Amino acid sequence: MSHLRQGGTKPCRKRNILPLFLLYNSLRHDSCSGMALALYLFGIGVHSLFPFARMPDWVWWMVIPVLTAGIGFVRWRRLIIFLCAFLFGFWRFDVSLPRVSDGVMSQIGEEVSVTGRVASISSYGRGKMLLVTAPGTNISVSYFQKSDIRIGSTVAVNCVLKESQDPNLARRGVFATCGGKTSVTVRGLPDRFDVVAMLSAWHGWLTQRITALFPTEEGTLITGILYGDQSLSSDQRDLMQRAGLMHIVAVSGSNVTIVVSVLMAVVLACGFRRRHAFYVVTFGIIVFTLFVGSSSSVVRAAIMGWLVLLARHVGRAPKPSRILFLSAVGLATLNPWVLGFDAGFALSFLATWGLMVWTPIITEHVSWIPERFGLRETFATTAGATLMTLPYMGWVFGRMSFAGLLTNMLALPLVPFIMLWGAVAGVIGPMIPLATIPAYGLTLLLERVAHLADLVPLLDVHLEQMDAGVMIGLYVLMAWIWFVLRGKTELSTKMWVFFHSCCQPRR
Repeated sequence: MSHLRQGGTKPCRKRNILPLFLLYNSLRHDSCSGMALALYLFGIGVHSLFPFARMPDWVWWMVIPVLTAGIGFVRWRRLIIFLCAFLFGFWRFDVSLPRVSDGVMSQIGEEVSVTGRVASISSYGRGKMLLVTAPGTNISVSYFQKSDIRIGSTVAVNCVLKESQDPNLARRGVFATCGGKTSVTVRGLPDRFDVVAMLSAWHGWLTQRITALFPTEEGTLITGILYGDQSLSSDQRDLMQRAGLMHIVAVSGSNVTIVVSVLMAVVLACGFRRRHAFYVVTFGIIVFTLFVGSSSSVVRAAIMGWLVLLARHVGRAPKPSRILFLSAVGLATLNPWVLGFDAGFALSFLATWGLMVWTPIITEHVSWIPERFGLRETFATTAGATLMTLPYMGWVFGRMSFAGLLTNMLALPLVPFIMLWGAVAGVIGPMIPLATIPAYGLTLLLERVAHLADLVPLLDVHLEQMDAGVMIGLYVLMAWIWFVLRGKTELSTKMWVFFHSCCQPRR
């Protein structure tokens, strides 16, 4: 009876999330599905080369029936499906561009009065930059007036509207900016049930609470480690970049893993069954993502964490490489601009990929490093992530730091304890000031570790300019080295199986 009962519950669990389960299952067993999704990403990437050129609608109306007929009558059906996947990615990027006739985009060059909701607020010189949601596009507003404007507030903006072709703004949905004399008037406070505004207010309150307990630099470092708050001073940011430790003050997979583990333990302790706890933890991941700001690297980590949870929920063993791939597909579908114009997403993706593909190989070749205190594993993971991100950092930032190979071995073991005692200080620190001492002491120690990079300045390499071709060449060289280290026989076998299964014509 127990066997029948278990067998009867599994279809119900799978049916609740059937589309996602089928996608995950197809990727697990069919490499051709993975090839189709890779071509979908490639289509998005190709359009990123000329991001503001919109394809005429009549082209798509001609292509769709031709490809539909091809799938039904052409012998090489899978190749046609691969072509469809590429074109679908190209189309997904294309439809993210606004039409000239959409909303305020039809008033480019005119003086306009727009009423909208404040979607985000960021520092901009001596003032603030507001992203105001308007019909057809978001509008970027440089704002220097002194007024209480919060995320979720309703504002009226009067300015001369200018078209924007800045990819860094476009990835945030901004295709128009305010020029000339600009005035911003608050018309309404955030709605009481606006979840994003509520979480933003909590974020600000918690940041003020923690930073009030510590000196400025240590307080901002703790909030950065805890939930990725980006309040670091320019000197702190430069220090962390020189030391190769910038990743510890950004939300990553480790933060999401801690959130998932704690939430799952609490929910199970409250008496929920594991299959019901899945939905509670899913809700918790969404809330945490909104709380820390929903940047692309955060969303990537959240999607990966949720996919691991999903795989366990449906009774499948998660494979990290496919989970990373699915998270990239999901994020690029939500916002195709992140694939080519978001350095945070690229670095997060490359570092995670480096952990997966290089860590096992490096671990085999550094047997001289002792395993005590996890030193060998820490060095291998740090080296893998650093190796995959260095060419991209040299191309984008003109800087490559090798100091992280040393500093990460000493800093990473401190991070979990800083998170623990930082959270304790945030909860009871105002009532019990002594509770802030452990977090403060550990943060000072972390800063000393970061300053070790100054002892060897040659580890921080500054480049005048790195060509994109050089970056691509470095990655091709790394891929060749990886293939050599993995073994020619295994590679050739996998390639033969893949092409034989995907490209064999149907009879």
